[in-house]
Amino acid sequence: MSVLITAASHSAAYKLEKLLNQVDVFFADFMDLPKLSGKKYFKIPKGNSASFAHEMLNLALNEGIEKIFPLYPEEITALAEARQLFLEYGISVIVPDVNRLKEIRKLPLSPDGFLVAYESGKQLTTKLPEGLLLNDQRLTGIFKIRMENKNTIINIFTV
Repeated sequence: MSVLITAASHSAAYKLEKLLNQVDVFFADFMDLPKLSGKKYFKIPKGNSASFAHEMLNLALNEGIEKIFPLYPEEITALAEARQLFLEYGISVIVPDVNRLKEIRKLPLSPDGFLVAYESGKQLTTKLPEGLLLNDQRLTGIFKIRMENKNTIINIFTV
């Protein structure tokens, strides 16, 4: 399976790559990037560009990408709004739906926690410690999850 991770200019993209444990990984960013041996890079528009979702869809279709993991806040918003369009082409965009995204964004951000990706409640990354497992079929996106006073706290992960 081919996946695309954005924010390739940030170390978090490569951390996510390791957690996903996928063989065919593409990286993308709106910034110019140095070429690293063995990595596949694409230059994309900023997430707030009017053509962002359209260009991401074209890239995914042309390169056979099946899952997109956006890491910039603007990209997450744009792709959450276009999520249904991508699904019609068989491409999973790993972002919460628009309403869920609004709920999650109301929570205070925290740099602490475990980085984890979910798609329709299925965990895509390495296992979480016992007690941090989430059982919510609606859960799709990349998150930081932590325990606080015996409560599981979940935040959307961005760079």
